[in-house]
Amino acid sequence: MYAGYTLPIGTKIWSNSGDGSGVSKIIPAVPSPSGGADVFALQNSGVVMALKSDGTQMWSANVGVGATLIPDFQGGLVVAGTSWQRLDGQTGQPTAQLSGNPTLVHADGTIFIDGAISGVDAATGNQKFPPIQTEQGSIWIYDGGNCGEYNPIIRQGPYSTLQPGPGIGQPIIAGDGYAYFPYVWGNETGFENVCDNGEPSGSLHTDFHLRILRVGTDGSSKEITLGDWAMDSAGTPQYNLTTIAADGTPTTIPATLGAANSQISPYALSPVQPVLQRADNSYIGTLLIPGVSQSMIAFNASGQQLWSQPSYTPQIATSGGGVIANSSSGQTVTFDQNGNQTGQMGSLPTQSWKGSYQLGSVDSFYALLAVLESDSYNAVVRGNLTGNGTAMKQATIGLFWCRTGYGASGACPDVNVPDVQWKYLQDVNSQNFGKAIDFSVAQPNSPAHTDWVDSIEAAALDALSRAFDGFPVSVRRVAGRNGSTWECLKQLQQPGCTIYDKDTDRVYVSGAWSTDTGQTTGIPNLGLGVLSSVFYWRSLENSESFLSQNPPFPPHTSSDYAAFAQLLQGIGRGIGNAAAHELGHHVEYTFTISMDCPKVAPCAGNNGVVFERDGGFSEEYKSVRPTIQWQPDSVCAIQQYYNEGYRDKNCTVSKKKSTGF
Repeated sequence: MYAGYTLPIGTKIWSNSGDGSGVSKIIPAVPSPSGGADVFALQNSGVVMALKSDGTQMWSANVGVGATLIPDFQGGLVVAGTSWQRLDGQTGQPTAQLSGNPTLVHADGTIFIDGAISGVDAATGNQKFPPIQTEQGSIWIYDGGNCGEYNPIIRQGPYSTLQPGPGIGQPIIAGDGYAYFPYVWGNETGFENVCDNGEPSGSLHTDFHLRILRVGTDGSSKEITLGDWAMDSAGTPQYNLTTIAADGTPTTIPATLGAANSQISPYALSPVQPVLQRADNSYIGTLLIPGVSQSMIAFNASGQQLWSQPSYTPQIATSGGGVIANSSSGQTVTFDQNGNQTGQMGSLPTQSWKGSYQLGSVDSFYALLAVLESDSYNAVVRGNLTGNGTAMKQATIGLFWCRTGYGASGACPDVNVPDVQWKYLQDVNSQNFGKAIDFSVAQPNSPAHTDWVDSIEAAALDALSRAFDGFPVSVRRVAGRNGSTWECLKQLQQPGCTIYDKDTDRVYVSGAWSTDTGQTTGIPNLGLGVLSSVFYWRSLENSESFLSQNPPFPPHTSSDYAAFAQLLQGIGRGIGNAAAHELGHHVEYTFTISMDCPKVAPCAGNNGVVFERDGGFSEEYKSVRPTIQWQPDSVCAIQQYYNEGYRDKNCTVSKKKSTGF
């Protein structure tokens, strides 16, 4: 048992040793209703395990030692090698096999095959579009025979390279939904071993053409010119390299960035490689000077250097413009938006949408998940938490406890939500709730029950997390942090102010007594997005009614304490499940789904035990998902809401423009 509403940092939650051969790699799965795994773990035996967030093994499959694992957006796993196969997310059984080498997976289920770029349907293995032809130059070299030592010959052939190697840059699927493949082609013409006054001589002219091929999932393509340059027998010109940002925007990187007046070889291309993109569209990348040094470097969209730190490699762009990086000596260090070191961590865990993991066996442990730069399409290496090369915004849901003092996130005057009061009264209602007693502080004949606060908050976060299990969004309890001087000044506050990292969606727990006859009220905050609140008092009232638990306070007997334990769980579940309902309204603001059934329309399926149901109902306080379910249209809409590129041929919901609930 631990005191507090969260576990101590580093607490091991569970461990799975698999077949005992050791785990060599842990890769987060993309949460999906058609999947179920939170991570895939590759063992030294070549067997991969699909593990849920609670440590339960869903399936295992022998994929071979050293296999490349690429999670897709339907919850499955693409296994790449000389041939490839896709394993179903629920069963681990192969669903498609094909020759070629997959390099990128799209959220709509398209797999891009590298080399001669083609597209394949992940579900069936059928080709979606044939290989796309890229430009190709030639080599034409005349050999003069070295002053008669041998017969003259001519060397000729194609000159083109479509490569995802580090010299040119990795291909990505950007936030605009297109795949971008860098390549270079050129022409070489010249003479070798031509007799000049009895001495062999020669000349060579080369022209290079750096391009990016933009490819859609329908096979449409467009060539983007990044640079053209020529080189004769001696000398290498400077040039600027244009890169494609994670949102699909071209950005020019001067050859001199980070290395003033340096001469950059067109074979090595730019020594600066963008790795992460921040919300302000600036970048954090690496500056590599072979044989000399490697630095972490920040630069803006115009190619202007902002700061650099030697011997670091960026890993995660965090909220507020900061970064988590690994040092060359193996340390994990945090930096603020200006490149100043702010702290040091243990080894960087593998972070999934639902938890944190470390190698050994597969060890799940409690960690404060890094709050990623929410408006960035590339806040982590290779686009998203799986590292599969697809850029996507990392979505979060925040549960905000409006109050000061114990169990608090902070006061909420900006959204007009009064503080939660940790109070209790038998048979509470709208007429007598003012007589309730605060159990979080000591009372006559009763100690302070902060442990009751912990139980309510833990149950609420658990219920809300379970409601969105299977969707690519992380659920967190909102907590403030000390802001840097720059962050506070930006918000017109004094240095040392409290900063709340941005969430995709947030629900506020309110201390008001709702005048709504139902359980909750959604609050559209016009101009600032959609904000919602849920009500502590309603959850207390409904828990007493539906659970038939309203023991006396202070409790005296073991039965009283047992009744309070059930009641506290019910209050927390009610808050968490009600928050899920309100977030359904957030989705409804964008997609055509039916909320507040059966008042608006009949509830679809599961005997009406659905999150869309209006008002309080008993299962909301007794159970969590999967006992309570989302309606089919909502499942599809939520998946698209938190992953813009997700597509499902069975999904028929459409986007809309709404002004409220």
